[in-house]
Amino acid sequence: MLRSPRYAAIAGSPRVTNRRGLITVMQMLETASLIGLMRRTHALAGRVGTVAGVLGLFRRDAVLAVGGYDATMATEDIELTWRLLQAGHLTGFAPNALVGMQVPQNLRTLVDLRLDRQLPLACLPLPVYPLAYWTLNACAALTSQARGLIGGPRKKRVVWDIERTDG
Repeated sequence: MLRSPRYAAIAGSPRVTNRRGLITVMQMLETASLIGLMRRTHALAGRVGTVAGVLGLFRRDAVLAVGGYDATMATEDIELTWRLLQAGHLTGFAPNALVGMQVPQNLRTLVDLRLDRQLPLACLPLPVYPLAYWTLNACAALTSQARGLIGGPRKKRVVWDIERTDG
């Protein structure tokens, strides 16, 4: 954000701190791969799609200009990020800005966290949900990012407002 006033928000990098058991390890892998891969790639274009509330830095005047947080939204951080992007602001990623987070350690808590509590849990195939969720997310991330990872970013997508120096 110091580099350019066009940046309205910067996402940090959450790290899972409770890594005991399959459920927590799978979430650690999900966080490291999906968030790291997607945010790093999207940051090249200045368009990080989610500046999460767990670790995000927002430019106050830009947030107020788009109406601030919408308390009626379940994912207010994502919705706010999208409104900032629609307003023409850039969003970035600071991989060295770290925060520790605790994740659910059992399947029931994980499902409760990720699904609407109005859904009856009895209708869900609980053992299948996390594996399917992680598999679909991993495939989506890899397929959506493969072109950029293989060919690198397009030169015209990267915008630097201030000239970089190596000193």
